[in-house]
Amino acid sequence: HNLDYIFKKAIVWNKITSNKYSARFSTIGFLFDDASPFLAMDGTYIHYVLAFLNTSVFWKYIKCINPTLNFQPGNISSVPLIVDEEKKDIINGITCENILISKTDWDSFETSWDFRCHPLLTNKNNATTIEETFDQWKAFTESQFNQLKQNEEELNRIFIDIYGLQDEL
Repeated sequence: HNLDYIFKKAIVWNKITSNKYSARFSTIGFLFDDASPFLAMDGTYIHYVLAFLNTSVFWKYIKCINPTLNFQPGNISSVPLIVDEEKKDIINGITCENILISKTDWDSFETSWDFRCHPLLTNKNNATTIEETFDQWKAFTESQFNQLKQNEEELNRIFIDIYGLQDEL
């Protein structure tokens, strides 16, 4: 159970998936089990590794190493990681922005532990009708989605460059 690592920041993923692998950032205070393996590490490289684990470069490698839908820690640790110190800060910044965008989205749902109020009820822009409020919320969520997509594409480009896979991916 790795009791020395429980309740610490970590990267987590679903052990079994019906589709593509994806990793998530887990803040302090959570437990991990067999169905949701984790990678605990110091804060210096955790965002860099999280970014890499969600790229097309990682996906290409992991499909070669493990063509199943079962992703165990040994499979994940078999993928070679190249750390580019010159690009680390850019990668970390984009990754932190992605975490914030995703958390903001998740916290707008009642199932989130940090849910406070539905975004339609906050009316930050002084809308006078429900329709205006909805349109503002819709525009905000679309811009957040587009930023997240743009960030993920940029991370893919950066790691494709780091791995020299421009002709492959």
